[in-house]
Amino acid sequence: MTLFLVYRMLIQLGLPGSLVLALSSVPGLAIALGASKLLSNLFAGFSIQTDRPLRVGEFCRIGDYLGYVTKIGLRSIEIQTLTSTVAIPNSIADDSIIVNYSDRQLLTGYEHRQGVEIRVPIGVSLTSAQVNQLLFFINRYLEGSGDLSDTRVDVEQVNGDELTIIGFGYGDFLTWEDYLETRKKIFVRFKQIIAQVLMSRIVLRVAYQTPEAVRRTVPEQIKQLVCLDEQITFGSCELLKISDYSYDFIFDFRAFHRTYGLFLKAVDRINHDLLTLWREKTL
Repeated sequence: MTLFLVYRMLIQLGLPGSLVLALSSVPGLAIALGASKLLSNLFAGFSIQTDRPLRVGEFCRIGDYLGYVTKIGLRSIEIQTLTSTVAIPNSIADDSIIVNYSDRQLLTGYEHRQGVEIRVPIGVSLTSAQVNQLLFFINRYLEGSGDLSDTRVDVEQVNGDELTIIGFGYGDFLTWEDYLETRKKIFVRFKQIIAQVLMSRIVLRVAYQTPEAVRRTVPEQIKQLVCLDEQITFGSCELLKISDYSYDFIFDFRAFHRTYGLFLKAVDRINHDLLTLWREKTL
């Protein structure tokens, strides 16, 4: 009715009927385009409501956006990202790849269990024994940390000998701060465990002029020296390489100290004892 009155007023002002008719198509086209977008979002919203790929409170990635779902409306989905609240039209969300990090089998009551994946690249080559040790300690840490449940650990070979250690589990997070704090804590501990595994394999170079009788006692003496710490389990000590100027003994161990700091003190003690032992042998 309003549009009819507007058109009549334009004719009374003396505008040609053909011009008024042309002008009338412009708002009609605008309305049609607006209705098309509206209907597209409404139908996409209906699809999302029916399939339920997301629910309010779940942690997800929609296209390039990662965050918590705060609202699922008829026209858009709102997610709280690290820096802002983003409204994503339902039609765009419906056409995007949606990654839901929540395990709905674990959603009970007011819990908000979200998936946490930690990927840490390892820039050096590891032996099979070191890989096994790394998987053992990371799995042991995740199972006993209490930060995550239903944890799992895997390793992925990327380029050549480059490996990436992967940890995954579910945590109960209500805010970004909780999520990031837990993720940072786990990431730092992963880096510490990797460093711990690398430092638990030591090369001891014995000079050529060392008497054979002394050289043959090296493995047993190192074992006794390492085992002075009750938190360390001795692995092996073998003559695995003959270099240009030395016999290279390689020994490894497993350390079960409560903290990374205690482990570093243990390594420091082993190195000082090795220096003392070898000084006595060469006098």
